[in-house]
Amino acid sequence: MSNEFQLIREVSPGTTEWTVKVVVAEKFSPRIAQKRINSSGNSVCQNITAFQDELILEKTYLISNALVKLTNAEYKAKSGEVEWTISGRTSIRRVEENNSNLLISTYSFTDFENLPKYMDSNIDIIK
Repeated sequence: MSNEFQLIREVSPGTTEWTVKVVVAEKFSPRIAQKRINSSGNSVCQNITAFQDELILEKTYLISNALVKLTNAEYKAKSGEVEWTISGRTSIRRVEENNSNLLISTYSFTDFENLPKYMDSNIDIIK
């Protein structure tokens, strides 16, 4: 395998034979599927959990052969023009690297009923 990697922004629909090297810096909680019917009449009501434990925080991976397509504006939740779909064809290989010096996001949540005590305080809400 070649040691040449593409930058994520260089991988677009139609790009072939690509590999990116990524460090998992953040993971979102799985979304709860809502019972919806798509334009083809298919009901979507299950969460796909096959890969939920595949990528570990602070670990490095080589990823290739994910399906890359333009993000449908109707479902666009984040910035970005493309989305990747990981399938059985996708290669995900862990690379041993020390990433302990990365700044990983940590959150401290406050219950909604406790918010009033912070109303007049001058605190940084993003740490």
